[in-house]
Amino acid sequence: MRAFEYSHRASFVSSVPVTAPSSPSIAQLRERIDSGLLRERHRLRRALERAQQSGNAAELHTLAERIEQSQAQVHARLQALPEVTYPE
Repeated sequence: MRAFEYSHRASFVSSVPVTAPSSPSIAQLRERIDSGLLRERHRLRRALERAQQSGNAAELHTLAERIEQSQAQVHARLQALPEVTYPE
């Protein structure tokens, strides 16, 4: 069962785009938060709400970079998982 979980996670990571479009919309940023680190999701959602209320484009750009970094960390961690093998 562990091998299935690993292969499932690896396919999930490969389907997540790591690079961001030049000017993502609020909806796109909100969707991308869910593919980042779990511990950062709440903080990123709050930052997105503040940026949306302020309407500051520079703040949205900075937030998009933070989301991209979080996604890259998830990708790196999942790539670093050892392959599960069982002795025969």
